[in-house]
Parts: sequence; C-alpha cells; structure tokens
Amino acid sequence: MADTQNDRRYVGEPKIVLGLDVGTTQSAVSYVHLFPNAIPAVRIVNKWPGQEEVAGDSKIPSLVAYEGSRPIAYGAEALEYTNTEGYYVAKWFKLHLHPDSMKVVDEPPVYGSYSNTPPTFEIPPLPPSVSLKQIYAHLLGYLFDHAREFFKNNTVDGSRIWQQLGEKCVFVIATPNGWDTTQQAFLRSAAILGGLLPETFPEDRLRFVTEGEASVHYALEYSQSSTWLKKGVIFAVTDAGGSTVDSTLYECKETQPKMILEEVCASECVQAGSVFVDRGAAAMLDRKLEGSTFKDEAYLGDILEEFEKKTKRKFDGTQVNSIIKFGRDWDNDREHGIFKGRITLSKDEVQSTFNEVIPRIVNSCSNLLSGRKVEHLMLVGGFGESPYLRKQLKDTFGSKGVEVVTVDESTKKAAAEGAAIWHIKQLVVARAVRSTFGIIIWRPFDTKNLVHNTRRHKSYVDDDGVNKITGFFDTWIKKGSVIGDELSKVFNYQRIYKTLDNGLGSFSVDIYAWEGEGHTDWGRDESGNLLPNMRRVCTLKADLSGLARSLKVQKGPRGQDFWRVEHSVAVLFGGTQLRARLQWYEGDQLREGPVSVIPNSIF
Repeated sequence: MADTQNDRRYVGEPKIVLGLDVGTTQSAVSYVHLFPNAIPAVRIVNKWPGQEEVAGDSKIPSLVAYEGSRPIAYGAEALEYTNTEGYYVAKWFKLHLHPDSMKVVDEPPVYGSYSNTPPTFEIPPLPPSVSLKQIYAHLLGYLFDHAREFFKNNTVDGSRIWQQLGEKCVFVIATPNGWDTTQQAFLRSAAILGGLLPETFPEDRLRFVTEGEASVHYALEYSQSSTWLKKGVIFAVTDAGGSTVDSTLYECKETQPKMILEEVCASECVQAGSVFVDRGAAAMLDRKLEGSTFKDEAYLGDILEEFEKKTKRKFDGTQVNSIIKFGRDWDNDREHGIFKGRITLSKDEVQSTFNEVIPRIVNSCSNLLSGRKVEHLMLVGGFGESPYLRKQLKDTFGSKGVEVVTVDESTKKAAAEGAAIWHIKQLVVARAVRSTFGIIIWRPFDTKNLVHNTRRHKSYVDDDGVNKITGFFDTWIKKGSVIGDELSKVFNYQRIYKTLDNGLGSFSVDIYAWEGEGHTDWGRDESGNLLPNMRRVCTLKADLSGLARSLKVQKGPRGQDFWRVEHSVAVLFGGTQLRARLQWYEGDQLREGPVSVIPNSIF
C-alpha cells in the first residue's frame, strides 16, 4: 500500500480510481478511494481465484481459457486448460497490439518460436473462434468485476461507497511506451465491450499512462527518492516483466515547487523476460534427462513448475546445487541426478537457463546509458525480483558508478500500482517521441531540387496552374524529440477544389508515423502505395462547410473554375492522447473547430 504521507491531503470531489495493467504474462489492479481532507492510500487487489495458496500476491497470469468462443476461466484457473483437448488458452495476446517499431529485435526469440520468420517478437496465435478485442474485453471485465468485489469486501463501508461512486469510477490503464492513439482507441473500445464503461462517457473517466511513467511513480514512492533525486540527476528505470524488458532514461529538471522529469531519449524494449528463463530450463532438462524414464511430459511439467516457483526466483549465482522435489520417495535415477523424488541441478545448469536473456538485458541497458552520466538504475517488475538479474546488473553497472536500486515489494506489480499513484501525483514528465509523425502532402515541383527530380515524370499541373508532385512526407515531429505536456504546433496547408458541393463537409487529414531509420522525403512510392515503414496512425476529420460562404471562385490557366481552401491544423502533442483542432479564416475572422480523431483500426 502506498501512503503518501508527505503529500497534500486530497481536496477534490470523492471518487474511486482503478489502475489496470494487462501485462504480457501477468496482470494486476490497484485502487484508491479519494475523498476530501484524506491522505490518498493506493491499495492493490491481492486475492484472486485459484491463487489462495499465495494469498497477498497481486499478480495473476494474463490468461483466458475458451471453450469455442465462450470464456470459461481466467488467470491461474485457466492454467488447468492448457494443452487440454477441446479448449484454447489465450496467452501473450498483448504482443498482437505492438506496433512494428516495438516488434523488431536484434535476433530471433530463443528456445523455440511460433514463427519461422525472424527477427520478430514471438507471438502465439489467438484461439480460433475469438478476436483480440474480445479477449481484452473478457479479461478487462473479469479484472473489473473482481476488483469491485474486492473493494466492497476490504473497504470499511465498501458496499455503500461503491454504490455512490462506482458508476463514475476512473480507470487508468498502463500501456507500453511505444503505443499511441491506435492502441488507446482499441483499449477504449475493449473497455466498453467488457462492461467497464458505457458507450458514451466523460473523457476524464478513462486515462492512459505509459508503463514507464507508472513504474517511475511506483519506484519513487517506495525508494526514498527524497534522499537521492535532485535537480540534474539522470536515472534509468528498467521494468523487467514476463516477456519484455523496458528501460527508460529520465533527467530530473526540478523538484520544487513540483517535480519535473524529462525523458532523455526513446526507451529501449527487448524481448528477454522471465518466460525465456523457463524456456531455457525446459531445454536444459530435455538434455539432462535424455535416456531417463523421467523424461516424461507429466514429470517435466512438475519439475518446471517447481523451477519457476522456487529455483528461478531464489537463484543468485552462489548456490552450488539446487534441489527440486517433484516426485515420490521411490522415484530414483542416480545416473540423471534423481534421488527420492528430487532432482539435483548444478550451479552451471541453473545458470545456463539465464544465459540467453541476461546479455540481452545488459546490452539493452548499456545502449540506453551509453555516453551519459547516469547515477541510478531502478529495477522494477516481476523479473526484477530475480537475485541473479539484480547481481548481474550491479556487477556490470556498479563499476561504472551506477547504483542499481531495487524495490523490495515482491508481491506488487509496479505498473498497476504506479498508474493509480500517477493519477494522484501527476508529475510533469516530458516524453521522448517513439516515431516520426507527419502527413503526406503535395509540393510545387522545383526543377532545381534533386529529390523532386527523381519523380519529375510524376508531376502534374493542377487546376490552379501549379506544377505539383504528390507523396511527400511532411514531418511534424521527429523520433527522439522530447516533448512536454503543453507542446503544440500549427501546420499550414491548402487544398484545391473543383467543386464545393460536398468536399468541405467531410474534410479529413491522415496522420502517419514513419518507423524506419533516419529521415524520409517520401511517404508513398511512385505507384501511390505507402512505404513499408510508414503507418497510418489516425485520421483527423472536421466540417468546413461554413467556410464556403467566404470563398471566392478563381480561374485556372485553362479558364476552369476552382476554389483554394487554406487551413491550419493545431496539434497538441503532450500527454498520451492526441488532441487537435482545425483553424481557418472566414473573411477576416479566425475560426476554430474541434477535430474528430478516427484511429487506425487493428482488428
């Protein structure tokens, strides 16, 4: 529980805030009841069906078991349906939402893959009769339903409080740093489908925070940050989860009167989470038990389960041997290290299970810290509790003057609790842009421009008599740029219309993300197709029909009528949700209207 004793007491309207983190392998929910003159206390839902033997654990497996298209079990209870005929278990489905910029890694996944097309993230297929949105809706609905009952049963007068405030509760969903408007719109739709929110709801009832920022808030809450976080300090936060390990670098710009943090650069993401240690253990045991009668699916499953629960979590690199009890006293195979239902693993054998992931994590952190004076690396997340991972990071970066800070709250999930803390504190954080954003436009053909001349055969004379080329990418903001909450820019454009009958009433602008390396002059190839690394993020739509009254018809070089419409797009880049407005002149008066953001669909 996070009690922010040094914070101001809450002065707003009473409300309930739920922080949700649907992770690749683990999910969790936190909550806080805010009411006037009280010090906010963030609590975590730490009792889940099927996990009674580990009471106090806030994390549940991100699993949904299906019989056809019907969900029948969630979390730990879904495990019993794994590899059971007639049932399907959705796992790692979060990876289907990753944009391409997050899927590419330096080398293929280790210990087997669902795909023979490296080098991409390993993404298990979805159950055949259910969509990704339905899976999210089912799991979000389950998390919400259970959190609601937990709140009622574990809060003084909880049922009455929920009856008063539950229908207006605020949801804060933690999302990966590389997600944008597209993924947020998907989650918004899934939250409605899952029964968390009605079809129409106030915008402030659903908020998004990056997992990096949520983890920062969590880590600062539990690490006595007041003793080391000063103006000018640069620190990293590494969130080591089940599948991915995300690292973000921050610089503290101010501490008073309000803390201001700034991302130094775009974050690092590598697929090297704890599940790959389990894969390493499976591969090691497969070799070790070759020729043994205990190389059987049932025995191996029991051994791996104990390895995951105990051996992996306790190993720090100093144990000479690790013993796993999996069978009965008369189960013996001394040749393969099995005696009285126990298998003995040497230090080298256990260490080998980490060999594929540790270098990838260290290299990822090294890329982030390279060339910068970083004083602290804060390690959070489920895999961040591994003593061996902690030791390897301390051995690597300690000699370089970097202190590895850990938060000993092993039953917590940083992003879930951090999401609720973020809603309360809302530190000012300037973010690094993960992709280059802009739109695809035409430009007047310039015979002296080498880039233009590569497509001079595609030039054409428009109705206004100007020789033009289409397909240029007009950059709004470059990848790696650091933007604050209030950064806004205005971009001026013009369009030529042959008729005003319908066009102004359905005005639209497509926004694209360039996810390739470096800069691109073009957004489309000569055939008009999007370039491979160009992704449509969303469409801004507005009604300009009121502008028609102030437009004057013009004559083209061939005597044809045309209308020139000049307009501006004002974009607010700060925050985690895209906001934009359209501006134009009607005569001498500047007009401004809202823009509907229509996200690109995923599934």
